[in-house]
Amino acid sequence: MGITGLDWVDWSNGAAYLKLNMKDRAEYGRPSAAETLALMQQYAFQELQLHRLNLVVPAYNDGLITAVQEKGFVEEVRQREAVYRFGRRWDLLRFGLPAAEWAGGTDGEAND
Repeated sequence: MGITGLDWVDWSNGAAYLKLNMKDRAEYGRPSAAETLALMQQYAFQELQLHRLNLVVPAYNDGLITAVQEKGFVEEVRQREAVYRFGRRWDLLRFGLPAAEWAGGTDGEAND
């Protein structure tokens, strides 16, 4: 189905870059991608006690953009025309989510 992980962890600042690679673009819009994001958030914020997660997504990946926004990530940086794919240039979007804004667990409360 795909591979996920924390690509780079900055322990001194409590931040990490989340990577989510699926076998094809259609996979990003499926419930399994949202479930994977939720599990990685739980791991990063509850187990590792990180302060924030970052995620970089090319603008052509609508399924992943929707999934990360539904999981609370907010677009923070747009690097215009940074990637050349499918015969054209695309923006790279950097999303971020501080632990205090993450609504994890079953009660929907933010975890500080």
